[in-house]
Amino acid sequence: MPLNMTTTPIDYGKVALEDPTFEDAVVTLTGPNKRLKAGTILARSVANPTKWILFVVGGAADGNGVPGGIVTYDTVEKIDAGSGDVALRVAVAGKFNFERLVVDAAGNNSTLTNVHLDTLRSKGIFVEKLKQLGG
Repeated sequence: MPLNMTTTPIDYGKVALEDPTFEDAVVTLTGPNKRLKAGTILARSVANPTKWILFVVGGAADGNGVPGGIVTYDTVEKIDAGSGDVALRVAVAGKFNFERLVVDAAGNNSTLTNVHLDTLRSKGIFVEKLKQLGG
């Protein structure tokens, strides 16, 4: 009888590489059961600068097209319906791993450009492109 084997990748890579600075923040999320992955990029709301919103490549609503913060852990907060606010610690400065960054709509970093990285750098968020080693 053949064995049913499954390969499970184990990834210990970190989002924050060095000296992150955090801000206790409120993030406005939309949609049911929304959770954020570690590395999700946020933008500061123009309408309410005390709140953060999801960064959107090419976004033009409420400042969502200007990256400015990073979530460094998977969130467990959940909103059952509609939109709402969750409390998170948002990284606002430090050195971060490019391979771990996430644009929410894409689910990865494939839509980030050098212009986005320059904007993050101007805010004290330095991004390094690294190759993770290991098995």
